[in-house]
Order: sequence, then C-alpha cells, then structure tokens
Amino acid sequence: MRPFLKASALRYSIRKAHIVDDATISLLPGRLAIIVGPNGAGKSTLLKLLSGELRPTSGEISCCSEPLHLTPAWRLARRRAVMAQATQLAFSFTVEEVVRIGLDTVGVAKKGEELDAIVLRAIRRADILHLVHRKYDTLSGGEQQRTHFARVVSQLEAGRASEGRQALFLDEPVASLDIRYQLALLDAAREIARTGVAVLAILHDLNLAAAYADELIVMQSGKIVAAGDPANVMAGGLIADVFGVDLRLCAAPPRNAVFILPHGHARRVAWRQPNHPEPFQTLIREDSASPQRSELCAIFPRNERVSMPFSLWS
Repeated sequence: MRPFLKASALRYSIRKAHIVDDATISLLPGRLAIIVGPNGAGKSTLLKLLSGELRPTSGEISCCSEPLHLTPAWRLARRRAVMAQATQLAFSFTVEEVVRIGLDTVGVAKKGEELDAIVLRAIRRADILHLVHRKYDTLSGGEQQRTHFARVVSQLEAGRASEGRQALFLDEPVASLDIRYQLALLDAAREIARTGVAVLAILHDLNLAAAYADELIVMQSGKIVAAGDPANVMAGGLIADVFGVDLRLCAAPPRNAVFILPHGHARRVAWRQPNHPEPFQTLIREDSASPQRSELCAIFPRNERVSMPFSLWS
C-alpha cells in the first residue's frame, strides 16, 4: 500500500531548541494513527509539519509522491483537512457559515445543491443540527469543536471529487467534549479512515488512544520513541516512563481490550526532564522484537471493535 504521506528525518527548530527532532513517519490510507505524549513533546508541531502549516528546518515530506512544499494551497485544501487544537474567528458567523468555510473553492466541481447536501450530512454527523442558526461565539467549547469537526468533514467530502487520496488531521479533537461526543467523534474518525482516508489524531486520553488507534505513536522531547500496535507499544513500561507516572496495563473481558490504570502517585525512577538524557535507546515497531515488550502482550489479541454506522460519501 502506498502511503498518502511520508516524512523522513524531520526537524523543526526555534533558535537552538529542537521542537521536533529526527521524526520519520508514514500515513497510510485507511488507517487511524494516534499520537500521544506529555505536554511539550512536539505533537502539535509534528502535525503542523505534516499538514503543511509549517515548513521543517530539515528533512523531507512527500504527499501523494510529490514534495509537500511544492503542492499548491488549493490542491492541499482538497487533499487534507485540519481540525486545529484551537480556532479563533474574527467575525460572528453562524454555525452553518462556519461549516461552509472554503467549500466554494474546495468543492469547485460541485453544484450549489450538492454542497448543501454535503453540509447537511456533516452537520447531522456532528449532531449540531439544532445549532445551525446560532452564532459561533455563543457556543460552548464542546459545541465549537463539533462545529469544526463538521467543517473538516465537509471539506473532505467536497474535495473528494478531484482528489482520490486524502488525509484528516485532528489535534486534540475531544478535549472539550463530554464522553458521549468523545466516542461519537472518534467513531466517526475511525469510519472515515475505513473509507480510505489517512487519519492522524492527537489525544491525551491513553485509554481512548488504545481503543481506537490502528497505530499508536509515542513522542517525548520532540522524538518519536515508539510506534506500532497499541498493545505492543503500551506493554513493557514505556508509556509509564514517558509520562513519568506509575501505570498498570490491564485487559477487560470479554474481548481483553487493553486499558491503563494509574497506580499510585509515585513518579517513575526512569523518568527524565526533557533536557536530560533520554531513557529510551531503541524505537519500538510492531514488526520487530523488542526487549521492552511484556509477556502480557501474548494475552492481548487485536481489539475487536464495534462502531456506529457511518457513510461519509453516499
């Protein structure tokens, strides 16, 4: 399978600080990749590099087999949609107007009625139909997030007529959502991936990450220190070391789904401040044996998943 996007040896530096350092990553169509890591690990900066918002200090990024920095902005808008961590709007738009932002350009091959149908499907998917006439600046934080999720879903569908390969970037998309909408949004993200879109999300909730990720990517101090199947990556104490807390890896019947529990409040002895030497010497990949892999992994089969019915392009 050809990657939608490939990045190698990425570095992004501000003065002498390496915010992202030697990051190599591929985004595959049909896969939901989730990045986790402590505050300041470089997660959002990596996402901005991969989505084309920032140019790397060094390293290479190719999108659909061409250099990302040479892709025209209009084509990039059709190939990928980005839901940022925080979005400020200068004008008092209605919810419907926010969802429509940019569609006239992205969906250039679509007629007005077709765009109306795209917007309506996205609004219903985000469960904000009752908010369409509300002013964006009167909404709660969670309602604003759902509005922007509808916007990026609309953008993807409108761009699909001219771009067969696409990606969706989500930076902490569930941060302000209650549990119902956290699960609904991540269900939608997973189903979007199943339609062939490459999806990359940043999450802080490790249990949600373990439940939804096809590939779990762990960052610390600007580096990718592990990547692969969630059960493999989370075994062996690496996650606890990265976050500097005692965590216990567990499995819940009947499907033995992996989840994490905090274990006391003691900090891990192996934990290091970002400017101290890294405790990790090897990069964990799901296709390679690792000395950090726990025997517990043997009892964790690939998670069986149940998702809501979802059709992005009908």
